[in-house]
Amino acid sequence: MGLRERFLRWRTRMIASANFQSWAIANPFTRRVAKRDAAKLYDLVSGFVYSQTLLACVELDLFAEIGEDARDVASLARACDLPFDRMERLCQAASALDLLMREHDGTYRLGRLGAAVLGVPGLGDMIRHHAMFYRDLADPVALMRGETEPELAQFWPYVFGQSGVKTHEVAATYSGLMTSSQTLVAEETLRAIDLSDARALLDIGGGTGAFLKAVHAKWPSLDLSLFDLPHVVAK
Repeated sequence: MGLRERFLRWRTRMIASANFQSWAIANPFTRRVAKRDAAKLYDLVSGFVYSQTLLACVELDLFAEIGEDARDVASLARACDLPFDRMERLCQAASALDLLMREHDGTYRLGRLGAAVLGVPGLGDMIRHHAMFYRDLADPVALMRGETEPELAQFWPYVFGQSGVKTHEVAATYSGLMTSSQTLVAEETLRAIDLSDARALLDIGGGTGAFLKAVHAKWPSLDLSLFDLPHVVAK
């Protein structure tokens, strides 16, 4: 057994020891690392709650409802059609995640992350789309064993090797999601490349042409062409 292997086994044995964990959190030289790891582990345990809190805020359009103002819980409850106590609980949870910010008078305004969600094109649609993924992960062991039919597989058939999109509604939803999220992709792509010396650009698989629209806005003299295969919809 090599030195590295012996060290890794010793490290695992120590970290898995309750006595060592107590010592590490009390020792000033290891306290910072122990607290950091504890925080990461807590985030892993609570991650689903975080994502569901964000999803609830997006589904209720809470960030847009608050906007630039500070709002009281009662008015938000009425606007979102929620009982007062449920809205108060959601606002508290969102505040803990920096999605909202609680004022001294009990009102809430957008936190940095909540405001960022409003400012990122397509992010709200992507968050809503993740609801399917969350449902697929309700029983992760069954999913890994292939005992369930992933809902996401019906939405992205080409990723999972299926023959085609099952309904026109699914195809339309997918196209809408790709169009709304394309703004982010286009911005990053056009920031990284220079097409000033190009004469023509062919976009293969470009869907609705959202990327080419962004290219045209920056380089209007380019000769742009779009080639896209239509969605295969099973009857």
